[in-house]
Amino acid sequence: NKAVDLQVKLSQCGKYVLTHDWGGNVRLRQDTVCVALRMYVRYASNTLDVLMEMVEYVLPSALDMLPDEERRAHHVDQYRATLTKRSLQYYFAELFQGVVWSFDLAKPEVMPLDSIFDAYCEHAVVFMHLAQICRKLPTNRMVLAATVRYSRQFMETLLRRMAFVNKHFVANRKAIVSTLLKIQQATRVVQTVCAYGKKVKDSSITNNVPFVKRVLEKFIYTVKAMFKQHNVLHAFSQGNLRHRDVDGRPIDVEEEDAQLREMQEQFKPKAKEPVKEQEGEEEEEEEKEEKEKKKNHAMDIVSPHDDDGRGSQEQVDNSNTANSSAIPPGSARKAAHRRLMQDSINDVDMTPRF
Repeated sequence: NKAVDLQVKLSQCGKYVLTHDWGGNVRLRQDTVCVALRMYVRYASNTLDVLMEMVEYVLPSALDMLPDEERRAHHVDQYRATLTKRSLQYYFAELFQGVVWSFDLAKPEVMPLDSIFDAYCEHAVVFMHLAQICRKLPTNRMVLAATVRYSRQFMETLLRRMAFVNKHFVANRKAIVSTLLKIQQATRVVQTVCAYGKKVKDSSITNNVPFVKRVLEKFIYTVKAMFKQHNVLHAFSQGNLRHRDVDGRPIDVEEEDAQLREMQEQFKPKAKEPVKEQEGEEEEEEEKEEKEKKKNHAMDIVSPHDDDGRGSQEQVDNSNTANSSAIPPGSARKAAHRRLMQDSINDVDMTPRF
């Protein structure tokens, strides 16, 4: 089939881009690596085998979690050209998206009944491995956000299949219980990541937390109802989760409260410093300067004629008038000029001569 041959070639091309040694001068962009990984996973002849290899051997090798013998046996060093500690988050997000995509395609209408529950169990194993890898990267925001986001999509797909699982529970009890146990281990990590996101108030995580909580709660009650229907409720136990950090370390309640107080103090807005009361003093100084300027300006107005002491008297009158009513200098000068002209007219002899 030409379509199948084309898909196999696309998968091989994607793997070639990921494993080829491009040299020190060539550096692939992250979106190029994501596209190549997507081609390698989704167009492979057996997507589950590729996903299992990547999450069991390739990703742990980047975190130094894989022994040297298994590293050489599975040839994981060939991914060293594109898989680094910096690009690990892009590998993780793309593989998580790939397992959700593959699980959505594993529909009862498409796959045979004798192999579909084994496929469900393998998808659950991949889901569990990705959750365990997330614990090794507790400070990587992209990894934590991808875990919450794609876990929600994975669990929503599983809830849509629970009616089919319930219908065939008796005939495939062992595979179904094994699948549920693997999913339970993964959902514990997801719960921890949700609690961590709410504690640090990271919006990239908390945006999906309500939906994840709702899906996980619905999953628990659906499984409990299924076990009760088939008289195996003794195999179902429900308890409270221990307080744990993202990396799985148990957290004491007092220690958690201390960390919360420390974070609140760190992000608490600083109190504003009291403003010094200098505005009133500055206004008083400005008023005094204005009064001194007006007083000095009024004293500078001198009458052109100082006969009989009228000039000095007018100077004193003008200064008093300026200080009392703050008459502008132009008005005072005009008034003095009018008085001077009246005095000159009075001195003129108006007796008629014939």
